Amino acid sequence: MRKSDINWKLSEEEKLELKLHWVKQVIKHADKVEKEILNRAKK
Repeated sequence: MRKSDINWKLSEEEKLELKLHWVKQVIKHADKVEKEILNRAKK
């Protein structure tokens, strides 16, 4: 697969989407945690 010319790797955006989806499934009250993280990032 690595030697082929096919672009099989995920983009950084796709990786982030998958990580966010996983986190939302694993963490209780993920929506609240996400809001807190985004609020802190704005500061």
